[in-house]
Amino acid sequence: MSGVDAKRPMQGQAPYVVNAALFYNDDASGWQINALYNIVGKNIVFVGNENFRTIYQMPRGVLDLTFSKKIGDRLQLRGGITDILNQPIQFMQDGNGNGKIERKKDLTTQKYRPGQVFSVGFSFRM
Repeated sequence: MSGVDAKRPMQGQAPYVVNAALFYNDDASGWQINALYNIVGKNIVFVGNENFRTIYQMPRGVLDLTFSKKIGDRLQLRGGITDILNQPIQFMQDGNGNGKIERKKDLTTQKYRPGQVFSVGFSFRM
């Protein structure tokens, strides 16, 4: 393939993926709390060529929190916050051609914050 680096990682392949979780469950009080963290290393989103440089998605940490509380035998309160950290999704190119992606020196092609989602609800068992 002309103009494509043959030694590059595969598109979408990250050098690392970290998933971690903490769980708390207390049957006596009816509380359950879960915290989940995820981060994926820099990976290629669009493979470049001699005219357009490869575009990478930069790492971002995602932290989610969910909870539930039993209220009696039939009622349960549930809720959560998705993406508590709300770090930006950032796509970058090697603008200076040195073979490295450096956040302060290279070209950001797109950057945005997806936002957080807050939820709360009740469930009732018959």
